[in-house]
Amino acid sequence: MSTQQKSALYQLFFGLASVALYAGLRIAVSAKVAPAAFAILAPIGLVPFLFRHEVADERERYLARNALVVGYTASYLFVFAMCMGAWFSGFLRGETQVDIDLLPLIAVGTCATFLIVRAAVLLLIAPRAVDLSR
Repeated sequence: MSTQQKSALYQLFFGLASVALYAGLRIAVSAKVAPAAFAILAPIGLVPFLFRHEVADERERYLARNALVVGYTASYLFVFAMCMGAWFSGFLRGETQVDIDLLPLIAVGTCATFLIVRAAVLLLIAPRAVDLSR
């Protein structure tokens, strides 16, 4: 397993753990406390220090770039869906304003979406990119 795949697996673990903890806190405690679960994403900041030993070749940089594009696309779609969903649900109830408590959830949810999708895509496409010269 390459360093890039180990890094993606590490990010995927913490990203999914934060989403699971968010869902658990939302059910068990309240919606106001649940965004604190995204503090679990903090160890992802250590990725450059933990996985810096190998130098990526052209193929790995190409795969990382493609996974990055898919991750950013998913995060933009998440922002669009959350913002339009919040507005539309308020519109149906006759409200003229969107609750500001949704803003941190949208911001951190976008980060979690990016990290999870990018790591999952990298893990899915990396094994398929095998060396066929053997």
